[in-house]
Amino acid sequence: MSNPLSSTAERILDAAEALFAEQGYDGVSVRAITDTAGVRLNLLSYHFGTKAALFEAVIDRRLDVLNERRREALAALAQRKATPAVEDLLVAFIRPYLELAARGGPGWISYTRLIAQICQSDVHSPLLENHMKETLDLFIDALSKVLPDAGRKNLTRGFYFTIALMVSAFSGAGRIDGLVQGQLDDEALDVAYRPLLTYTTAGLLSLCRLGA
Repeated sequence: MSNPLSSTAERILDAAEALFAEQGYDGVSVRAITDTAGVRLNLLSYHFGTKAALFEAVIDRRLDVLNERRREALAALAQRKATPAVEDLLVAFIRPYLELAARGGPGWISYTRLIAQICQSDVHSPLLENHMKETLDLFIDALSKVLPDAGRKNLTRGFYFTIALMVSAFSGAGRIDGLVQGQLDDEALDVAYRPLLTYTTAGLLSLCRLGA
């Protein structure tokens, strides 16, 4: 039997995610969230406490899945290649994001729009960075082994540029549908992120050479 409280919390999260993605954090009221979810106002407070805590829960819910996929991709890459190329590491980071955006359903499309907003927000971007820190450190550690002379500061800066381009390129249903041209097979996904991968790989290598 399903847990009704868990089901209610998921409905609130789904409603909040869609509204935040469409209107931004400041444009959404608690009342709008509960009305969209079809629940009483006090249930939002019961499950999440505050609007800010709900916003963090919206970010964390899918980011947990995404972080796990990325860590799995990184571990699989380490088993296949003792010394992966920079491009290999970027594939392990970028591809799970596009897979989930293109195949994960409407919730993931809303999430990509929301993440694109957060990355441009001085207020909310630190929250995203905190939730991603452990996974980001793993990828930057791996890049440091491939580019030992680059310096961690340059690698970190280049990786953040990569993230910014990625979330901008894949933010929303129209862009995702256009990139994959309605096809969700592996080949179409590879084609979708290939230009971004080529650009970010070259940019990261150039930045590290300049800072070496």
